[in-house]
Amino acid sequence: MLGWAELRYNESRMLMATLVELMDAHRVVALPVHDCIIVPVSQKDLWVEVFKRNFEEVCGLTPEVIVTGLSLP
Repeated sequence: MLGWAELRYNESRMLMATLVELMDAHRVVALPVHDCIIVPVSQKDLWVEVFKRNFEEVCGLTPEVIVTGLSLP
């Protein structure tokens, strides 16, 4: 069982890997806010793909992703 420190460390590794990949490899603006990442609506599917892969690599589990706050102009 992981303690709080390991959980926080894994969370930061997963979020940083996702942010770096989105920005460097895909040129997508991505903003971290507490425990979420804000991306343009047009990049939602790419974000889900990158996030799930990084989550699986760090945590060894497949996450259930819930996307909220979608609004189109």
